[in-house]
Amino acid sequence: MRSIFIYLLLLVPFVSFSQINTADSLQNTTEDRYSVTLNSSYRQQSRYSSYNNNVNIVYDYKKWKINANLAYNYEESFWENDRDTYYADRLFVGRKKSYLDSNLLNSFVDVQYQISDRTKINVYTINDRNRDVLSSTDDIRMYNYSNVYTGNYAGNRRSDSDYNRNAVNALLRHDFETPNKYFTAEADWVQKAGSYYQYTYGQDYDATGAAVPNRNYDVFNNGTFDFDVYTANVLFSTPTKWFDFTIGGKWAFIDVDAHTTLAQKFDADYILDLAFSPLFDYNENRQSVFTDFKKTVGKWELQAGLKFENTIIKSSVLDVAKQNYDSKFNNLFPSANVKYSFSEQNNLALGYEKSINRPPFRFLSPALGVYNAYETYQGSPLVKPSFVDILNLVYTFKSKYNVGFAYTKIKDNTGGLATFDTDYVIRHKIRNYFDISTYQLTANASFTVLDFMESSAQLQGFYKTNESLIPEINDNWIWGWYGMLNNQFNLNKSKTISANLNFWYKSKTNDAEFLYEERYALDLGMKILLPKQNLTINLSATDALRSLNEYAVSTVDNVHQKFRNYWDPRSFKIAISYKFGNKKLEYSERTSQNINDYYR
Repeated sequence: MRSIFIYLLLLVPFVSFSQINTADSLQNTTEDRYSVTLNSSYRQQSRYSSYNNNVNIVYDYKKWKINANLAYNYEESFWENDRDTYYADRLFVGRKKSYLDSNLLNSFVDVQYQISDRTKINVYTINDRNRDVLSSTDDIRMYNYSNVYTGNYAGNRRSDSDYNRNAVNALLRHDFETPNKYFTAEADWVQKAGSYYQYTYGQDYDATGAAVPNRNYDVFNNGTFDFDVYTANVLFSTPTKWFDFTIGGKWAFIDVDAHTTLAQKFDADYILDLAFSPLFDYNENRQSVFTDFKKTVGKWELQAGLKFENTIIKSSVLDVAKQNYDSKFNNLFPSANVKYSFSEQNNLALGYEKSINRPPFRFLSPALGVYNAYETYQGSPLVKPSFVDILNLVYTFKSKYNVGFAYTKIKDNTGGLATFDTDYVIRHKIRNYFDISTYQLTANASFTVLDFMESSAQLQGFYKTNESLIPEINDNWIWGWYGMLNNQFNLNKSKTISANLNFWYKSKTNDAEFLYEERYALDLGMKILLPKQNLTINLSATDALRSLNEYAVSTVDNVHQKFRNYWDPRSFKIAISYKFGNKKLEYSERTSQNINDYYR
């Protein structure tokens, strides 16, 4: 029923045509009321292709305005992951190839109604339907401490998953007669539900290629998940004699239910492993109040804010026994900004902000994910959120140039730490196990080199430290830099035909226990505007030098690893956009205040 309603809304602009009698009145009326944009793109990689088609509709009539979008995306992806693992007595040389087919159908409908001159209501709904099919092959070659080949593991994995996401959001805003005095109330609900099943097969072989007895691997696991997020927030903003003042509050309730089963085949039957077949239930209840003060004094602009948040978490895991994981904590999140304008285009700004990064729901579920017989992944309900402090100082000159300093501190950062045992299985455990500190100097510039060439450049230098919170890994630090140059060439006076040449480079960097080698890429593109035909054509080529291999090394618990990751980024893409109707009407999607929880 909901899908039928969406399609009817999409047809509203065209239905209005039947009410117009003459060609002249048709042109004058419909020009003011609607616009339609058709977008289509096709991308070809070296192995696979993908395409996206969507239609955007805007309908504006008296007190009503409707934004609607319907999109379908199909994508084929390929990537390679190579890993060499150096144990004290063995070397494992692993090669993995993965293939993904992804189908996504998305619809968005946003209805705005002007109740009065100062009051309006805005309601939107989002519906996603997604289906993924992932398949991968593994080849792990094994050597003894003398570097003599002793055998290999060959395996494959297939995973099918489906999920639906539905969201409804309502926003009421009232503007008072006093300028900049307003009140908003917003309610939001998002649900994501889905299921998956996966088969993983493998076999160990000796150096002669013969199958090793009792070393076959056959595992089936499946699961369902359902999470709902409910939020409500209010905000009141008003200017006062001394400053502009804002106060508000927010409530969020999250309910997650996930059921996973894992069974391993012995002889002819699959045997359920209760220890890795948990029922996971998670409830998160958050209440927050916040206030914000702004003041302009001559050339000074001042801002200060503070948010208090209370979080109550109740979760449980039922496998071989039931375990409860409940917690409660309070946090304060201050912010402050100071800006001094030397002139209209030159200013100096200093800012500080504290925020929180909550772990994705998949990090919290203790379900066991199986990659192959020698590698697994497991979340934990004990994972905590991480906290971020950011300090910025930026000087802007002539609105085209700026230089800045930034300091970022991430405490209790989360990742999948590799653990090793005598059975040579790599078990990735989700943990809070390191703090990150980054000091960064940045310079940005926009300039015109020639009459037909516009350029922008960015240069960053950084010093980054990773402080370990566990004994398995050591602290590490690194100096590095990043540079980017974007060039646009206008090939005619009206600037309707342009080309771009973009290059970026990043030196060695670190992340937790990983040290990454340098990377760089060159991208090319062309844009053709046909105003009379309301047509835009974009052509682009990414990774023209085929340089985006990612190389990294790590050492955990005295086990050294080398990595190569490649996602086949070199591609050619053509995108076409055609718009008709009222050119002044632009399609837009309003973003919920709860957007961060949409993608947890």
